[in-house]
Amino acid sequence: LATSFLTSHFLFRWRRSMVDWYHQAYDRARTIEGASQRVQEDTVRFSRIMESLGT
Repeated sequence: LATSFLTSHFLFRWRRSMVDWYHQAYDRARTIEGASQRVQEDTVRFSRIMESLGT
């Protein structure tokens, strides 16, 4: 139970830090067409890869 909680907590904090980082990156890429969708897709893809490494 504790391991599951810690894993979930870590993943939440990791995703939150990735969102914060991508928001900063998006501000710089705002002029690129489709940047927001690309940022969202890359974030989801990276999060799934990182999550699969922990299981």
